[in-house]
Amino acid sequence: MNAEKYFSPRFLLFLVLTSTLIAVYWALSMPTYPAYYTFVLGAVLSSELAVHVRHFGNLFLFSTKLTADHISGRIEYARPLMLRMSSVQLLGFAILFAVSFAVTGSWFAAGGMFSCSVLTAKHWLLARRASVKRLAASGKPASDNQVLA
Repeated sequence: MNAEKYFSPRFLLFLVLTSTLIAVYWALSMPTYPAYYTFVLGAVLSSELAVHVRHFGNLFLFSTKLTADHISGRIEYARPLMLRMSSVQLLGFAILFAVSFAVTGSWFAAGGMFSCSVLTAKHWLLARRASVKRLAASGKPASDNQVLA
């Protein structure tokens, strides 16, 4: 979405690649260790579910009817803030899947916990990098609090 393209050949490539890998995981793990496949499937589907829930929330927030009645003017989130918000929301999903795994023992939930935790860390690190770039571009000296926040 950063490049504002409607179709991405890279997306199609990764869709085919991940679908193929899931089929390979299934073929290799089902006869001997089905929990491995369940973990991988949970990791893939749960992280996608978490991202889609975030997207639906944004669609609702910025829908025409809601925006016209309750929000006016220009709204702009700085990239570091957007990534931090994403990180915190994904952490919530990781905790949800962790509790689900603790209660049910489901390897699907464990996969969701793992993938959402990895995405949480990734977005947090990307937010830190974006903060450093933003501060460097502004020419202001950076304090530790500005970079860590």
